[in-house]
Amino acid sequence: MKKQVYFAIILSLLSFTTIQGQIQDDPILKAIKSEVDRNKAGLHAGNLDYPFLISYRFLNATQTTVSASAGALQIEEKRKKNIGIADLLVGNDVFNNNNDTYQSYNRQNEYPIGETDIESALKYVIWSQLDPDYKKSAESFESKKVKIAQQNIPEEEKKIHDWDQSTPVQYYCKKEIKSTDQNFWSEYCRKASIALSENESIISSEFRATITEGDYYYYSTDGFMYRLPTCFIDLSGSVECRSDDGQVMNEKYSFYFDDINDVTPIDTLCTEIIKYNELLIEESKAPMISDSYSGPVLYEGTAVSSAISRNFLNANNGLLAKRKGLSKSENRMEQMMDKKVADRRLDFISMTGTPRWHGQKLLGYTPIDAQGVRPDSSLTLIKHGVLKNMLSDRTPTKTNPKSNGHSRINMNFYFESLGAGNIRLTASQTIPEKVMKDSLLAAAKEEGYDFAYIYKGYPHMDGCFLYKVYQDGREEMVRNGSISDMNQKQFKYILHIGTEEVIHNINNMGFITTLIVPCGIIFKELEIVRNNNMTLEKPFIVPRPLKTKK
Repeated sequence: MKKQVYFAIILSLLSFTTIQGQIQDDPILKAIKSEVDRNKAGLHAGNLDYPFLISYRFLNATQTTVSASAGALQIEEKRKKNIGIADLLVGNDVFNNNNDTYQSYNRQNEYPIGETDIESALKYVIWSQLDPDYKKSAESFESKKVKIAQQNIPEEEKKIHDWDQSTPVQYYCKKEIKSTDQNFWSEYCRKASIALSENESIISSEFRATITEGDYYYYSTDGFMYRLPTCFIDLSGSVECRSDDGQVMNEKYSFYFDDINDVTPIDTLCTEIIKYNELLIEESKAPMISDSYSGPVLYEGTAVSSAISRNFLNANNGLLAKRKGLSKSENRMEQMMDKKVADRRLDFISMTGTPRWHGQKLLGYTPIDAQGVRPDSSLTLIKHGVLKNMLSDRTPTKTNPKSNGHSRINMNFYFESLGAGNIRLTASQTIPEKVMKDSLLAAAKEEGYDFAYIYKGYPHMDGCFLYKVYQDGREEMVRNGSISDMNQKQFKYILHIGTEEVIHNINNMGFITTLIVPCGIIFKELEIVRNNNMTLEKPFIVPRPLKTKK
């Protein structure tokens, strides 16, 4: 046993030494560290406080964008993506400008840095960014002192530190970046756009591919440092059609990848989006919901993921530990720690530090978060329906004083914010998927209905579809129905949970989150009403032109 411990320590020291050497030899990290340290030592004005922490994150990437509509290419561009984001705190870890109206967080600048002498250019932009950041952060800190003096803040809140002094982590990973084949993506988008517009019921459509490849570099003056490769492939299709009575129907299809080798072959993708278009067109021809309903509803497929995302992965009342600001409200869920927030059969587990599950890649995985903290491979958030933990970053809250590695980088705008990575919803006392419809109908019959509703979502589609299901098992798609009372509280009142699990990748507030969820959930009572707040467009006078035959 002692030998095993000894060898583990030796391996750990060797790994640390290797990472140290890689970091010291990396010219971009050296340039960032040198300039940030120089500014931290020199930034001071008058009676203003000194900066106690500065961090800088730099994205050095190439972004390729291609879009096409009905077989015609619209955009073909490839450009450098150099974005620097500085975070600057004045004061100390207990009391600083964090958690005020103004923060230096999320302030970013995009710079035209070329490949020649990138180190000198990077030092210049860091210098030019940190000077105004320091002045605004220092002014914000002074303003915060005045606000606190004027407000009657409970002593319990005053004791919460403004910054988490986590143990520094250093991480280094370098991958060879392959040159993006723009011709491949142009032909890919062109073929996909043809498939999107193939059905003559489609009024307008576009297919777009955005491929971002490069590295994130990060340094903070409290010892965190990393180089983290990034590859994000975002394929999206948007379509529009109309019902016969003039209701506009829009849908978006999204496909996410982190490796070119994983991208769906174009022929397969075309088959999928044609099938999705058929669902949208079926909805446009479906009858409007005719009667109100208040009873059991079965959520199926991505409808389950969507409900979880909207009700549990938001900053206002979800599993994100959002600090109560001086001018902002706190996350109400934090008040429910150690209290029941969901059905007793449910467990919510964060798996952000887990790269694969049953052999399948989890896109929400990251070895290290935006602030350099390692996320857990398994962290229980809700146990038997009771709230036990929340996702946190380095801004402490009343019940979450330490970061658990969930400062995520927004894939659209590149700023950092609290976000979920991989979330698994598990359950006990489940029923097989094949009997869920029968269980739904039996529950509806007890409520006096000879029908029920299934709210169903399909992979890669943003929207979900509403089906009226009759006692003989027949399903009929209906449109213009609205589930008015789906909220977090409904997860306390569940009839049945499906046994089988499915994986969905979603764009949750700009962060790619992977959800592992039951195939279906029957909620005890939801209200479905007709949506009367819609505008009906007049039909086209001249029909859409027929597709040109080649």
